[in-house]
Formats: sequence, structure tokens, C-alpha cells
Amino acid sequence: MDIVAACEKNWDHWKHDCSGFVNAVTTDLGIPITGTANQMMDDLNVPGSGWTVLGNDPQKAQDYANKGYLVIAGTKAKSHGHVVIIVPVSHAVKYPYGYWGQYGGTGMKNERITKAWRPEDLPTVQYFARQIP
Repeated sequence: MDIVAACEKNWDHWKHDCSGFVNAVTTDLGIPITGTANQMMDDLNVPGSGWTVLGNDPQKAQDYANKGYLVIAGTKAKSHGHVVIIVPVSHAVKYPYGYWGQYGGTGMKNERITKAWRPEDLPTVQYFARQIP
């Protein structure tokens, strides 16, 4: 299953839960990651976890997604962090496109991640990539 197909398959059920959405997509792709968004962010940062830390580089994140890698964007927060699956696009972009659920709201699908975070939060978004088995 490819990344966009996994996102489409799971979005309706998980559009109100970002971490549930990421867990469902990553499970379908054979790389399950569980927990809350904050816990996921901690797990993605563990050395030797298999994830490549891309830092706060949206262009690099989009490049990895365009090459077929599973890319997760995320932030930690005091109460609820936020995680997003980055998807490939066929055109140049300043910020990546992705799918996400949203706690207390409704996420979006195949939208620029500038809609997932407030503008002032975008510099804190971290990106992680991993090859799909």
C-alpha cells in the first residue's frame, strides 16, 4: 500500500484524532508507531529507532516524501502535541502537503501543512523520515 492510499483509507475514521490517524497509517505501512502525539515525537527522536531526523526543514521533508519515504511532521505541546503524515506532490512547494486528524476538530487531507499549525508554530515543526519496508 502506498502512503496516499493508506491516508485515504484511514482519514474518515481518524479525522478527529491526529495520533490515531498516524498510528493507523503507519500500521498499514508496516511501521506502527503508537501513543499520543507527544509520545510519538519522543519515539521518533530515539537514536537507533530507524527514523531519520530531518529537523525543521520543510523542503527536505517534502523531498523525502516525494522519494517514497514515510515522513511524519510533528510538534510537542504541554497538553496535546500534533502529528501529520507528509505526502508526495508533483510541484514545488514552500511547505509540505499532508493528511492529519485534529483533536477537538476535523483534520484535513492533502493540504499544505500551514493549515495544520499556526504560522508562529511552523518554525517548531520537526520532520522524520523512514523507508517503507
